[in-house]
Amino acid sequence: MELLKNCLKSFNIPDLTDIIGINVVSGLSVYDIPITKSTLVDIVLNDKGYSVLSNLKLRQKIIDKNQHIFENLSKHEKNRLSRLNWNNLEDRRKLIESFGGEAVNQDAELSKRELLSNVSFKGENLFPYQNWMRNKILNFLISKNNNTLIHMPTGSGKTKTSITSIIDYIRHKSPENVTVVWLAHSDELCEQAIQSFMKLWKRIGISDCNVWRMWGGFRELNYEGTGINFIVTSFQTAYKWMISSKNEVFLSFIKIKEKCDLLLIDEAHMSTAETYQQVISNIASFNTKRIGLTATPGRHHINASTDATKELSDFYDNKNLNMTDNEGKISNNPIAFLQKEGILSTIKTETILGSNINLTEHLSNDIKRNLEIPSSILEQISLDEQRFLNVANSVFTYAKIQNKQTLVFCPSKDNAVLLSTFLNNKGCHSSSITSDLSMIERREKINDFLEGKIRVITNFNVLTTGFDAPNIEVVIIARPTFSVVLYSQMIGRGLRGPKVGGTKSVTLVNVEDNFNNLPDVHNAFTFFNEYYD
Repeated sequence: MELLKNCLKSFNIPDLTDIIGINVVSGLSVYDIPITKSTLVDIVLNDKGYSVLSNLKLRQKIIDKNQHIFENLSKHEKNRLSRLNWNNLEDRRKLIESFGGEAVNQDAELSKRELLSNVSFKGENLFPYQNWMRNKILNFLISKNNNTLIHMPTGSGKTKTSITSIIDYIRHKSPENVTVVWLAHSDELCEQAIQSFMKLWKRIGISDCNVWRMWGGFRELNYEGTGINFIVTSFQTAYKWMISSKNEVFLSFIKIKEKCDLLLIDEAHMSTAETYQQVISNIASFNTKRIGLTATPGRHHINASTDATKELSDFYDNKNLNMTDNEGKISNNPIAFLQKEGILSTIKTETILGSNINLTEHLSNDIKRNLEIPSSILEQISLDEQRFLNVANSVFTYAKIQNKQTLVFCPSKDNAVLLSTFLNNKGCHSSSITSDLSMIERREKINDFLEGKIRVITNFNVLTTGFDAPNIEVVIIARPTFSVVLYSQMIGRGLRGPKVGGTKSVTLVNVEDNFNNLPDVHNAFTFFNEYYD
């Protein structure tokens, strides 16, 4: 990234401010961080990485300001470099390589077609409660029922248990052709499903299997529906298939629909969102079995209308495969059970003072009616200097003084970038992960976190799902929410227990604002149980 860094150094402070955003740069002066060109360049690289090149006008400006770096390129080559399409994988690789990056592996796994061969049965050890869940899932799969939800807490092994059951189902149907489609909403969740399936198939599979990576945009399939096929795709890509005017794309989509035996929907509480529901309904044929996978099978908040949760429950025929204990009995308190087993960490809860927002009558009524925090309030919270310093002081104490790996959920993207910059300025190694970063760049930062090269990761609406870092010791919830689902997802990031490579205990720090409305940690998992048979 050194070449891109040198290119950005040719920009002046106003240019760099335009890239970063005035809120972050203004915040630097508020918290006594010198606004230098070097500091701003580091912020650009930390926040955006190579994705800064996705902006055509900005890319052209970088090239124009650094003619000496590209002096070996002809005018035609420079023009072509400025016009490359960031959304095209091959063009993206060329761009990253042209600016000094190692793009050989950039998004490579998104275009691979894995054919697993010469695999043999070796067995797979599951915990007793996972084996009971495995049996429950298989019983559903070989029954006449078509729809159900799998309800297991974050960190309990939902993906591993579900995929083991899917492989059992494939073996049960052998030697018939089988096609399983796994739907998820993020690159990380898609890749997690691929890796888990490949690992387990090598251990308990029965023959060769076609494993398809189908997200990040449509890729032409040589899918015929014969043999065993495990297709992982995102809602976004599947929706593009569905509405595409290209005949070959539409025909591929129809072929998958015709052959799909089993559709698994990850983070299934999102299923009834309009576009998600359309995708699910268009992939699943009349004979397709449909399984939702979630830790929170509902959509309403505390004291809110339950209509959205009832709609979700109806979508899955009000069927819910609930978490069992080691004897196969439904667990009344799954979180406590898993903590006792060492699967989840025990939780030490602390509270720090947040904002005391003076809500107008209109905003107050709006929040009470919708139980959603308006973006204007999140922005106001992000700019609260005392709240920021309270959070920063808490992070610094845990991460720098106590050397604990700390994850922070921030109230805005700018707040996440600013907090990371502030901490680095104070000698506390930190990195922000934002939606601007590619999956590969996010993974590199997460690896640095796993290896202890950085102590803190800050983020906003990025790491709530598909993020696995067993070494997390502190989770700070600085992003207010009324959502039971979102709150459960955030705290779940730090709950990996010692028996599965995590920590014995985790510290949960809630930033308490004057309109919080959240369930107890233990009650969050069972909050929606009454809506299922």
